[in-house]
Amino acid sequence: LIRFCGTKGVKAVVDTSGNALRIACSAKPWAVKPNIHELEELCGSALDTTARVKSAAEELIKSGIQTVVVSLGDKGLIYISEKAAYLSPGLSVQAKCTVGAGDAVTAAIAMGITDGADDETILRYAAACGTAAVTMPGSTMPDRETIEQYLNRIDIIEI
Repeated sequence: LIRFCGTKGVKAVVDTSGNALRIACSAKPWAVKPNIHELEELCGSALDTTARVKSAAEELIKSGIQTVVVSLGDKGLIYISEKAAYLSPGLSVQAKCTVGAGDAVTAAIAMGITDGADDETILRYAAACGTAAVTMPGSTMPDRETIEQYLNRIDIIEI
């Protein structure tokens, strides 16, 4: 399906784990959003520093994937593309539930791609959506107003 999408000019965004992530990456989606543990499993080594995470993500970029967004849990997100390498440190919030936070990040990436946003804007919205999601009860997704409360608080650091 990822390859078919590519032949039709559709930018596939993948959020999965294990063997499914490995297979998906071999099909060259436009973007992947592994969490740190999924990326460690994919590359077969511990990624205990920002530099190592960046290096592992850059290998995926070299393989033909356009964008890699790595979730570091409460430590934030790392965003790597051919043009950019950013860290968005996690905000200190009262987390109610982490279920669905990765899905919120993935949705923001897809929205940013669809809107033609630049890398920094995609990351800013992804971080705000993920942050807002963890403040919601259960797997409730945040509304736009809640997400926008976090947008101005998101830091983006070039790495």
